[in-house]
Amino acid sequence: MKFIGKILSLFWKVYLLLNFFTTFIVIYPLLWYFLKDERRFKYAFKLTRLWANCLIYTSGLRYKIVLNHPLPDPPYIICANHTSYLDIVLAYCVFPDYFVFVGKQELSKVPLLNIYFKKMNVLVDRKSRIGSHKAFVHLANHLDQGHSVAIFPEGTISKAVPRLSAFKNGPFKLAIDKKTTLVPVTFLNNWNVLASGSIFHAKGGPGKSTIIVDRPINTNGMNDEDLKQQVQQIIENNIETFLKK
Repeated sequence: MKFIGKILSLFWKVYLLLNFFTTFIVIYPLLWYFLKDERRFKYAFKLTRLWANCLIYTSGLRYKIVLNHPLPDPPYIICANHTSYLDIVLAYCVFPDYFVFVGKQELSKVPLLNIYFKKMNVLVDRKSRIGSHKAFVHLANHLDQGHSVAIFPEGTISKAVPRLSAFKNGPFKLAIDKKTTLVPVTFLNNWNVLASGSIFHAKGGPGKSTIIVDRPINTNGMNDEDLKQQVQQIIENNIETFLKK
């Protein structure tokens, strides 16, 4: 039975991958058109939200949003744990307001997806202080324009999921400097629906993802270290409560 389960999981992951690229290719011409002009970026965002929801539901996935408090008016900073590639897709399903994602520089080399990340989102060269500073300035400009920002403070998928990796300071320094509201987000079980790793060995299958959107934090008068610890504690508490069930 265990062997059959692994075979079914492999078939599902292959299907998910094919579904991802097939549907993305279908929307690509329109996405390319929207991304040619910054004034049309919000249409690209709406198209991405539509695509993300279609991808989730046609792949046998579902999601539940636990909204502990109404979202603030934009701009705000979305600060979430990172446990699976599903996190990125589901962020577009969860948040209706236009936002830009912060991703690693390597995404600029991914075929088809690179135009999307290079145009509408912000890529960070984590090995370069200059590159990190440029990304920080770019994000600050987005906030000034009223655009929300989505950041994974761990920087990458934790190697100890669902446990958190150490949070980087950037998101919290940005929130303090720009006096921007921060929204803590917990992806509770994406790691259990689609684990990161080899397509042949990593766990994966149809299921239901639960996302907790916690009360927004007013960052006025705070320092970045206290803010970082508060957000990390919120997300850790959500994870611990989930694991005890």
